[in-house]
Amino acid sequence: MRPLIVVVPALAVALLAACGSTDDGGGGDGSSPPPPATDSTPSTPPTPDPDEVEGRPSVGAGIPSDLRERPAVAAAIADGAARQNVPESRVVVAAWSPVTWDDGSMGCPQAGRSYTQAQVDGWMLLLRVDMTLLAYHAGPDGTFTYCADPKGTYTVRAA
Repeated sequence: MRPLIVVVPALAVALLAACGSTDDGGGGDGSSPPPPATDSTPSTPPTPDPDEVEGRPSVGAGIPSDLRERPAVAAAIADGAARQNVPESRVVVAAWSPVTWDDGSMGCPQAGRSYTQAQVDGWMLLLRVDMTLLAYHAGPDGTFTYCADPKGTYTVRAA
């Protein structure tokens, strides 16, 4: 709301100056008072997001701090880095959760394959490289598989 308050008086002053006259009926010299001062205090630069700091992989809220060191996750990170042709340090864990997949496809059905329609406990892992998300899904054995086109639904379980 404050910018509107600052902009409206400045616009009114500019319009009066363009008219070349004052309210008192005098001819005026076409000059106008300076526009009202605006708050020119420099803003404090934002604190960088830890996920954006080069060479410093991190994890989001609710993600175990040792997740990157777990063998199945480390393998997924290595795969994601190879797919994106970047060093593993550039791969960020964007999301991780224990889930119950709605069927045996574990959210990544392949054409021409049949899957059990029973629910399957497993894990969901999202990795991020710059603006690209990579989905990895796992079943009960915990081995993550890259899923190029995630589909289906799942229910998040308590960790």
